[in-house]
Amino acid sequence: MAIDISERRKKNRLEKLKKVFFRVFVLFCIAAAVFILIYTKDAWYHQMEGILTRVPALPGQQSLAEGNFPLTLPEAETVRARAFDGGFAVISDTKTSAYDLNGTELLSASHNYANPAVFAYENEFVTYDIGGKSFSLYRKGKLRYEKTLSEQILLVRVKNGLSGAVTIGAKHPAVLTVFDNTGREIFSFRSVSRISDIAFNHNETGVFITLLNSKGGDLVSRVVYYSFTETGKDEHGTAIPTFESESFGTLTLSLTAVPAKTGEEMSDVLLLVGDRELAVLSDELKLVKQVIYDEPGTLKNYSVNELNASLLFSDELSGISSLLIMDSDYMTRSVTLPADIRVIKTAADDYGILALSDGKIDRINLSGIDVSDIPLPGSYSNFLISGDYIFLLGYGEINRLDLP
Repeated sequence: MAIDISERRKKNRLEKLKKVFFRVFVLFCIAAAVFILIYTKDAWYHQMEGILTRVPALPGQQSLAEGNFPLTLPEAETVRARAFDGGFAVISDTKTSAYDLNGTELLSASHNYANPAVFAYENEFVTYDIGGKSFSLYRKGKLRYEKTLSEQILLVRVKNGLSGAVTIGAKHPAVLTVFDNTGREIFSFRSVSRISDIAFNHNETGVFITLLNSKGGDLVSRVVYYSFTETGKDEHGTAIPTFESESFGTLTLSLTAVPAKTGEEMSDVLLLVGDRELAVLSDELKLVKQVIYDEPGTLKNYSVNELNASLLFSDELSGISSLLIMDSDYMTRSVTLPADIRVIKTAADDYGILALSDGKIDRINLSGIDVSDIPLPGSYSNFLISGDYIFLLGYGEINRLDLP
């Protein structure tokens, strides 16, 4: 039987064409996949960074957040951070930054502050230069206004657009100037005493001021309240406070005004944290509660949230720490803690206190019971609470944990 050579050649040619077509198709698919990966790398590449060096979660450990975390910080610079509603602000020696809860950058701006500081309240924060003359107010991570003053700044506080700047006056140890939400000056108070802190009342119509004096060789503090519109003056033209507290034998470290409802009306409850005592005052500056510290050691750290307060004391002689807790009913209790506790934060409502040490965070309820430990895969110097998250500040980075 004769073999049809032409048919065999056609079949061979067809097989070769199929093989060539298949190879071209495979190369096309590979090229298309590479193109798609390159085009979409911004959406997935950051999730792969450090995957070989990322520490796996241990049993019982909260997993560190992925996505935009960890955030990189300048390692050689001092970093200060404050939480605000929906995010947190970070200020270093050279830059101001703000991030939302997912680590998305809301703000990045250079500054020339010599001694930068930051303070936050609700969804606003203010950055300022201690000893300098400039400050900037931000709302939800966006600049609201900037001010350059004629005197050196000691501190700046903010609430709902109001800002209060305490400066060193030419003829007075301290001057308080209050600006409205447009940056216009609405109130000024010149003091012959040092001002250690201020707090605006609940409806932003006045300001509580802590004044520091010396009595019998000891530092004493008192609180005064001035209305922005109803302040009287004596025969020398000096402003007369609407309310004034008794003197406390302590250096006031912070003053917090907490809105409280009495019947159908809103008022303020004040929490004064000093180096030797804790005081609760009414909005008319009457003493409600006074706690003189009998804890061993010195006050190392403190935290106030709503009407709950916690104070950490460290005793180098005994090598232990103690925690003083006050709840919203003004009940106090003391707890002994390990000596390596670095920072404490009082969470909102009745959640309790978080205490940071090497390798873990202890959660302590308001009754003083250590209810849980959160192991950490590293060492962190500080942390923030914002929303349902814990933000850990370490050397050169910020990481995030879910708030258990």
